[in-house]
Amino acid sequence: MRPPLDVLIVGAGPAGLATAIKLKRLADEAGHELSMAVIEKAPQPGYHNLSGAVLDPRPLDELTPGWRDHRSLAKRTSDVTQDEMFFLLGSRAIKIPALVAPDAMDHGEDVIVSISRLSGYLAQVVEEEGVEVYSGFSARQLIVEDGRVRGVRLGELGLDADGGHMSNYRPAEEIRARVTVLADGTRGVLSEQLREHFGAGANPQAYSLGIKAVMQFKDEHPFGAGRVAHFLGYPLPRDVFGGGFMYAMDAKTVALGLIMALDWKYGDLNPQQEFERFRQHPFVARQIEGGVTISGGARTIPEGGYYAIGKVSVPGALVVGDGAGLVNMEKIKGIHNAMWSGMAAAETIAHGLA
Repeated sequence: MRPPLDVLIVGAGPAGLATAIKLKRLADEAGHELSMAVIEKAPQPGYHNLSGAVLDPRPLDELTPGWRDHRSLAKRTSDVTQDEMFFLLGSRAIKIPALVAPDAMDHGEDVIVSISRLSGYLAQVVEEEGVEVYSGFSARQLIVEDGRVRGVRLGELGLDADGGHMSNYRPAEEIRARVTVLADGTRGVLSEQLREHFGAGANPQAYSLGIKAVMQFKDEHPFGAGRVAHFLGYPLPRDVFGGGFMYAMDAKTVALGLIMALDWKYGDLNPQQEFERFRQHPFVARQIEGGVTISGGARTIPEGGYYAIGKVSVPGALVVGDGAGLVNMEKIKGIHNAMWSGMAAAETIAHGLA
């Protein structure tokens, strides 16, 4: 059996990668040698992220100053120059005055980024710091012994459709560590198992469903560079919490999406159909006229708030990012909290191991 790592980080998103960068630097400053690795289920870091987001840049500025000038981000990062909120009513779009809009929805100092490119950039920084990132490793089970997390168990390989062993079958491997950091995202398999073993928050976690598409234009899009818009109202019923958004990622690319709380009572409410209705609203349709959808996807968003966070540290493990439910739904943003939580986890681990 291979010796346990000092630190295993599960998930190469902004939270897990921020943990690795901060922890490696703290260890170097203290003169400590740490055996540490990051594992990621996707073929490459960033492949599991839906591009297009508005980011509070403060944790990124603190962690990797000069990130804006990196070649992989320079063309897909822009300052928010126009921040608006609209109420869609029938065929009209009523602009909500800034004085009426919630203060938390002010994105004037934020930046528009590609999350997938951001994760790829952070993974490159991690490797430059001397930490290995292993892609294509899917952790399926927490190893809990004597009330302490000891690592993770990976999935079996080489199974046929019925679960039988093929010629290339490989049994599930174990990766053990003194400390395991779960950065496995919203409704992550391991972070859900941790709640089952060690208890959840005062309230159960609640989720929204977010559907997003990235559209590309032959020339400059009609929406306008540096522009961010959020939408209330149409097409959602009044008793369904949610709304739409549109972000200008660059002069020729727009990200747009629809968020719906997963507590609707209608058996025939189809989120994808509602998203298509949102795109066909006259105001929205004018902003994306001539664009072609080049990618799309959906994911859940933890929205339970403070009392649904639960335990973020247990013997042998910490939880960071969306796996801990650290999305600020007042801002509808979570990447900055994910990175800050990873940096805080790194400080906690460095102190504990010392």
